[in-house]
Amino acid sequence: MKRVAAFVVLFALLVSPASSAGERGVSTPKPGSVIGTIVIPKLQVRELVREGADASELNLGPSHYPWTDLPGAGGTVAIAGHRTTYGAWFRHIDKLAPGDVIELVMRPRYGGGTFRYRVTGHRIVPRDAGRTLVRHIGAERLILTACHPLGSDALRYVVYAYPVRR
Repeated sequence: MKRVAAFVVLFALLVSPASSAGERGVSTPKPGSVIGTIVIPKLQVRELVREGADASELNLGPSHYPWTDLPGAGGTVAIAGHRTTYGAWFRHIDKLAPGDVIELVMRPRYGGGTFRYRVTGHRIVPRDAGRTLVRHIGAERLILTACHPLGSDALRYVVYAYPVRR
């Protein structure tokens, strides 16, 4: 009986929001919750970011892929947004160039703070690139994705950015 109790405690610790988000004690966001704000000065974008990459979240604004890290965790942070429908938040994502800045301002329960990234480049990939596209590379980076070309979902336009070191 003691083994079962110990297993239950261990399992609870492993799946609790604080532990699943890493050692930083950050809550694991629920689908649809607002986790922060994305600011892209060059594109005049300042929008709330929601957790989840389903249509229900994407139709409300830029959305964080739930299987990727939150800023500051040291891995890949990926956010998707529409280009032509709903708010078309990422309509001009193709205008971002190396050196442009993107900021993520996180809500306190999801780590808090402002995370600045500098664009390094972009790629156009097949729409089914999926999780391969946002794989972890052993360093923190930000990926923005949107359908491509405008008015089509045949491909994905992907912007890569890396943390600005102060």
